[in-house]
Amino acid sequence: NSSGSANFTECSPGFYQNKTNQLNCIPCQLGTYNPLYKSYNNSFCLQSPPGYYVSLEGSNIPTPCPPGYIVNKK
Repeated sequence: NSSGSANFTECSPGFYQNKTNQLNCIPCQLGTYNPLYKSYNNSFCLQSPPGYYVSLEGSNIPTPCPPGYIVNKK
């Protein structure tokens, strides 16, 4: 009997949700990424390592700088 059973959707990599009863996951901020599923707070959103950058919210992987370039930290 499936009546009354819950149907949950896990947050995808690049997102998290830290509250109950929510309909959407929250994207990691610009400059951070999250490679994991089911993240439950923004500490799962990691700063990009040296030589990499993250240019979109909700990213799941950092992008390497092209040859001849470095990341300018703000």
